Amino acid sequence: DSGESGTLYVAVVGAADGKSQFTLSVNSDIFDGVAAAQVAFKEDTSAGTTIYTPPSVSNLATQSFSPDLRYAISEGNEAGIFSISASTGVITLAKPMDREAPGGTKHTLRITATDQNLSCLTGVIVVTVDVTDVNDNVPTFFGLPPYTADVDESAEPGTEVVTIKATDADGLTIKYSLEEKGARRRRAALPFSIDPDSGVVTTTAPLDF
Repeated sequence: DSGESGTLYVAVVGAADGKSQFTLSVNSDIFDGVAAAQVAFKEDTSAGTTIYTPPSVSNLATQSFSPDLRYAISEGNEAGIFSISASTGVITLAKPMDREAPGGTKHTLRITATDQNLSCLTGVIVVTVDVTDVNDNVPTFFGLPPYTADVDESAEPGTEVVTIKATDADGLTIKYSLEEKGARRRRAALPFSIDPDSGVVTTTAPLDF
């Protein structure tokens, strides 16, 4: 006994008095000390981008044994967003992520590795992919523009005309503004203003139509 310690992987197959076959397997996680990992990527990350690379298992190799691992995503990839190299365990993005989709803010992947020659030699890493937001959605207005409203020509400045409401799927704060478009632009300023926070449109001057 040299006092050195190591990890022992055992697989025993045999028969008791030739009557029944039995198997004894002692499984140990090959990713010693690495049970989970967490990474973060923007939702507009390009397909093909490397998301995660598992730790090296070269320490398992000896003069008489060299591990031949096969990797797989056993849980968490039902939508097929990620792909994994069976020989290296490198995870890449197979198709774009969408943070606004149901469950799109986070993906939890269970990665398994199994040796092809010693089946009891296995490993599991849980990889959490946090999806960060980008402003990739235009605001959505309540109701179908264009908005219409009736206002008396004699209305005093400050009269409320209509309220515009919109929402943003990215969760950003909506700011409202008025802009006159088209070929028939007025020389004078529009007699209306909009509150940038509430979306309330009011008159700013006497109306003369």
